[in-house]
Amino acid sequence: VRVLLFSVLGERSHYSTLFFAVLLTAGYGGFRPALIAVLLGVFSANYFIVPPRGSFGLSGVDQFAELGLYLGVSVGVATLGGLMRRNILKVGQTLGALAQTEERLRLTLRFSGLAVWSWGFGPDMIEADENCSVLFGLPIGQFPQTRAGFAALLHPDDRERVQQEVAASVEHGAEFNTEFRVQWPEGAIRTLVARGKIYHGKDGRPYRLTGV
Repeated sequence: VRVLLFSVLGERSHYSTLFFAVLLTAGYGGFRPALIAVLLGVFSANYFIVPPRGSFGLSGVDQFAELGLYLGVSVGVATLGGLMRRNILKVGQTLGALAQTEERLRLTLRFSGLAVWSWGFGPDMIEADENCSVLFGLPIGQFPQTRAGFAALLHPDDRERVQQEVAASVEHGAEFNTEFRVQWPEGAIRTLVARGKIYHGKDGRPYRLTGV
């Protein structure tokens, strides 16, 4: 590239375009390949670009100074690029490990019969996993997303009591602990146990109830 730009740059900036090659090599290959690119850049520029072209060797203080500047900057670029690549790889590995851990936890919960749920007070939004639908006799993904929708699933004789217990836990910040019955769509009655914890914001106000 630098040879093609000779008509534009002339005898100035003999090593300028090589910085991009070092940076790309560091990004894709790491520090060691980038260091090799630095050395190859020195020889190729010395032979093809730096006068007298077609031979190796430097003459004059300016050429040695330019070479020293190139080596210093390019080694720095190689080092920074290598560190960035290493950090990116570590982040990718961490995200992969987290995904595997999340999948193992999801499978553990699924086959253990435990259901995880969370109710946000402000937006009145319930987030529930697949087991919540299973335990309440609902198709996967159709668990109610509001408090009123959840209350409608409770047995009529337990509904008011459970709502009072939820309100008491929210008001006092106490652990939510209850047992109730639910009536499946086909009429079967099931007894479930729920445990939950109140979470408070920085202002001290409760904002979420999460449990199993």
